[in-house]
Amino acid sequence: MAAYTYSYGAVAKMFKNSANVAGPVCQKLRESEQGLTPQSLVDASRDINAPLHNEFEWDDSVAAENYRKQQAGNIIRHLIIVRTDIQEVRKAKDRAFVSTGENNNAYVKLDEALSNEVWKKNLLAAAMKDMKIFVAKYRRLAELSGVISAIDGFLNEEAS
Repeated sequence: MAAYTYSYGAVAKMFKNSANVAGPVCQKLRESEQGLTPQSLVDASRDINAPLHNEFEWDDSVAAENYRKQQAGNIIRHLIIVRTDIQEVRKAKDRAFVSTGENNNAYVKLDEALSNEVWKKNLLAAAMKDMKIFVAKYRRLAELSGVISAIDGFLNEEAS
């Protein structure tokens, strides 16, 4: 049987437990009758002694407010602005708002972020993080090998 270690990668700071605690729990659920789903992971973590119990907010009033904030963030992150002043068949589409990358979790218009050197640097860092996640997730798809190579080249350039 193969031995495994687990990693969260770039998002490790989001979690209280190490990936090597979460990994076996998820693997066990994957092999179980109910399978690995967000719901099965929540259910398996309800017991106060469960390894991942402390990853979840169990106070319903707090959890509900956090969920609403998550929903609000999804709205902000997924809004697209379509430039109607462009006559091309393919209209210019940009994200309406982007994170400043600062601790206050504020969002600004893309043009504002691009004109502020700190915010632009943070936006580029976020893009590079997303590229690394994309590459890790899809590297084995032969159909994306050209895209993966281009991203690898860009990331290697930025690293040097």
